[in-house]
Amino acid sequence: TGLFTSRAPAEAADATPLLDQAMLDDLRRSLPPASLTEIFADLHVKTDELIAGIHTAWQARNAHDLAEQAHNLRGMAGNFGLQMISTLAERIERAAKRDLDDALAADIARLQPVWQSTRAALDAKTNSKDK
Repeated sequence: TGLFTSRAPAEAADATPLLDQAMLDDLRRSLPPASLTEIFADLHVKTDELIAGIHTAWQARNAHDLAEQAHNLRGMAGNFGLQMISTLAERIERAAKRDLDDALAADIARLQPVWQSTRAALDAKTNSKDK
């Protein structure tokens, strides 16, 4: 079957976990709690900004800005173990570099609800007593 799966792109994203627990555990082990709290607060703000930027670029049909915002979101999300956000951002980035067709709209529309779910899961993990 090679490098590609027979799974449709939306199904592939749906199978992606919200969070990379091993990466979050590594962050918790390597940083003091106060630093971690500050980093995650900044992550929340920056993620909100990047998702807003993606929506703005999509509304303007600006492929360059859309790809750039998605690239930044993908990298940041990947660095913090936000797997599904990173996967969606990667798909948006790749699609924006090819063509701004309406198929992109579904992934862009999914970003905010996936971020809300991811943020709730992240907050539950970072605020839990069993860190």
